[in-house]
Amino acid sequence: MKFLSATAPPRTTLLTLSQQPPAFSILDRSGGDFEIVGPRTALRRGALERLERLLSSAREQHSKLSDLIDEVDRPAWHGRALEVHRMKKQRLHYKDRISALLGAVRRERPWALASGSYGKVLLGRSLQGHGEPVAIKLGWRGTSLAHEAAVLSALTAAKARGFPAFRHHGKQRVEGEPSEVLAMELLGPSVDELWWASSCAAAPLSAGCVLRIGLEVLECLQRLHGVGYTHNDLKPSNFCVGLYDANAIYLCDLGSATPWKGDDDEEEEETPTLRGRPIFASAAAHVRRRTEPSDDLESLCYVLRYLLVGSLPWEALEASMRRDDVAAEVHDACLVERPTMAYCPTDALAAAKRDVDAASLTAGLPNEAAAALKGLWAARVGADYAAGAAALRAGIENLAGREGTEHDWVRLGLSWSAGGDIRDADGAVLHAASGD
Repeated sequence: MKFLSATAPPRTTLLTLSQQPPAFSILDRSGGDFEIVGPRTALRRGALERLERLLSSAREQHSKLSDLIDEVDRPAWHGRALEVHRMKKQRLHYKDRISALLGAVRRERPWALASGSYGKVLLGRSLQGHGEPVAIKLGWRGTSLAHEAAVLSALTAAKARGFPAFRHHGKQRVEGEPSEVLAMELLGPSVDELWWASSCAAAPLSAGCVLRIGLEVLECLQRLHGVGYTHNDLKPSNFCVGLYDANAIYLCDLGSATPWKGDDDEEEEETPTLRGRPIFASAAAHVRRRTEPSDDLESLCYVLRYLLVGSLPWEALEASMRRDDVAAEVHDACLVERPTMAYCPTDALAAAKRDVDAASLTAGLPNEAAAALKGLWAARVGADYAAGAAALRAGIENLAGREGTEHDWVRLGLSWSAGGDIRDADGAVLHAASGD
């Protein structure tokens, strides 16, 4: 497909997009159209449907021939030898056809970009305009994408930058199964993937790069909070670059976002489960208190510390919680059913975070990064976005002369495709998308 290289497609006019309902094609692993999703039900058909009909027919014929051969008694074969030989030859033909069709069905499977407790994300394209690449999220049975769709829709309506644009949400059959579908703008790789591609996470990201990430995420959080939601799941894998813009940082995976209330007179509410990865969650999230914008800023401080150093002081505590507080069989079941819920939050991790202060959070960091993170830590109280942004910008400016402020992946010349491959400056593949 033409758009699999990271070259921006020509813009389509709003008139063209508004004249007909949206429709999107899920792509297979060869880049061809796999199945159609969207409200235009007449288009919902794909190559897989035809292959499965042929496979079903071949299996039926093979079964019928096997039954006919079994009905012929062996002593009577000598009188019907030619007929039996013909039926066996036909059965062998259908067996070979079944094998060939099974291979074709496997090749027609959709191009998966990611998967998790929510379901999986598939590569797709718009069937309108110039075929804009899209990400199509399918929800597992028992999960719902309606809330994430509502949050994305609100952000898109508010023209909030730094989030994947909402395209479509609905229910339909995909791969023959009832599915919930959420189509959105396709982003580039996550900061976590770029970190691993550049150094296998053996070395932390440069301070200038981390502070730039922090500044852009802070601006995204301000827009999200302005629409009335907290994110609750900040982590490097939820910070993505643009598909065509290596310098832009987007905030994604809004399934854990919750509305927040600004009325201090309201009683505090408890949430039923801890959202997000425990090591990055705020102290309030561990005690099931309703999260507020300040909690997202606290989480951002932890993520930036992690990117600067490569670890957090309480990571070992989280690991011990998984080993000691959850029975092995329950833990294994949790990992299969809901991977993000496979932990047992305790007061110990919350207590460790309540003891964090600016000095302990910035211990061992370069002076410029330490000063910026101290400023952001102070700004979390009351969610003072302006003060936090000023501290991060000052750190970026102070680092500019010594190490530069480019994102590390830009400095290294990394590039990527819509299909998920990440390549170095010479074109060698550093991270290959499985497409499975």
